[in-house]
Amino acid sequence: MAAEVLKAGYAQGDVPTAGLLSELKLRRPRTWMTVTNSQGVLVSRSLRKLCKQEGVAMADDDDDAAVLKALLGAEHSAVPRLSPKVSQQAEFDESKLKDEFRHLLEVSGSHPGSAQGTQLSFQAWLSWKWLKDRIGPAGSSAIITPEAARDLWIRVLGCSSEASAEVSAGEQQFVALANALSLECGRATSIQSLMRGRAGRQQAQLSQARQASRCLDGVAKLAPFNPTPACAVNQALDALQVGPGDILYDLGCGDGRLLLAAARRGARAVGIEYDERFVERARAAASDAQLSDLVSIICGDACTVDLALATKVFVYLVPEGLQRMEPALAAALRSGKPIASYTFSVPAWEPSEVLTAGTRAPECKVWVYSNIEALPAEEL
Repeated sequence: MAAEVLKAGYAQGDVPTAGLLSELKLRRPRTWMTVTNSQGVLVSRSLRKLCKQEGVAMADDDDDAAVLKALLGAEHSAVPRLSPKVSQQAEFDESKLKDEFRHLLEVSGSHPGSAQGTQLSFQAWLSWKWLKDRIGPAGSSAIITPEAARDLWIRVLGCSSEASAEVSAGEQQFVALANALSLECGRATSIQSLMRGRAGRQQAQLSQARQASRCLDGVAKLAPFNPTPACAVNQALDALQVGPGDILYDLGCGDGRLLLAAARRGARAVGIEYDERFVERARAAASDAQLSDLVSIICGDACTVDLALATKVFVYLVPEGLQRMEPALAAALRSGKPIASYTFSVPAWEPSEVLTAGTRAPECKVWVYSNIEALPAEEL
């Protein structure tokens, strides 16, 4: 079952839908992030599910524009709230942001009083101190990478990646960028457990994993350890229709919980993991469950693995990891192997289906790519 995915009206010329989505982005950035994918594409299924959760009145035959109007008119939101610490991070004083915007215009050499001086370039935005304090390369202590910041700029401004350096942001767009950026930082993998209400236990697991990790030298880190919740495991396996005769590959399998679930459905499951500690843990779990004949764990680099034998693929990687894996994933999709990605979507891909659940935060979606139509036109 494919989700109804619309390009927020931009490709189809649906001006009412595009305008309403832009208004939602400014007024309720977290809600906007919930009902769109990482390219700013409206996911109709997610929009309607959120409205049902919030008790927004709508008819089954309402189009997306009508549903967006109803959502914008709602007086309250039932979207699960972040913990107090994250909530404080996700909120900005709009007047202070506007002052910051004018200051950035001045230090970048623009003149706020002129027509050309009311727009902020991408490079000027990157010089914003709040952002500079949080940005850095993958694997560092930074919260967000330069690549992720650029993706956010593209998403909020609705421009193509090729035009990102030329497109400028106005004052309201700067405010939207700040709110979206803060929320993106709040969604970082290291604190997703907070949003699911299991901070203590999972933070302890994460701390232990970091302290005792034994990672292979020279292998790129595609994601930190963060267990996939059972509801997402089941959704992904259901969406991929995993069963007897399948060979499921999990790229970055961690403790192997998804592999065991796939094996219980009669599939062979192969996990790739670069941390020897988790390799041992996953193998022990397979042995304890008497599933070693169906589960194989390879200690190696997911970027170099051969997916020729796979029939289905699962990934739970951060955006930078997905970007590294994109060529291999695209090749797998072209050869007819469907892919499911948890929480983060594959950059520039169009999902066949986007799945959420009431048992986890709405941002934690399962992105399903069933066929080559998911790939950008230049990769077909």
